[in-house]
Amino acid sequence: MTLEKVSTGGSNTNFLQADDVKSANGKFICVEEPRMVETKYGSKLFVDVKPVEGAFENGDDKKTYVVNGKSQNRLIDELGSEETDWVSQPISLEVLNQVVQGSKKEVIYAEGALQ
Repeated sequence: MTLEKVSTGGSNTNFLQADDVKSANGKFICVEEPRMVETKYGSKLFVDVKPVEGAFENGDDKKTYVVNGKSQNRLIDELGSEETDWVSQPISLEVLNQVVQGSKKEVIYAEGALQ
């Protein structure tokens, strides 16, 4: 796997947001091999997804889901540890309200990651 650096500052509409998950009823397809990316928050798994039905409201073909640790473990359990096996596979996501750094925030998880 090759790491790549990305901009981590500011708002980027190419990253999957809670509203995107809600609009797609949490149903997505992995469109490319996932990749580990070094961010200012450490190494993160980036997964490019598209809705199973329809499109993103802003017209993007795909968006990047930045996976948290619990979701990463859940997705590996479901899809395996080989990146190539993830391509074209369905991914179910959900939005949960969580307290993050002292404030309530909508957080995207792989479905079942907190069970």
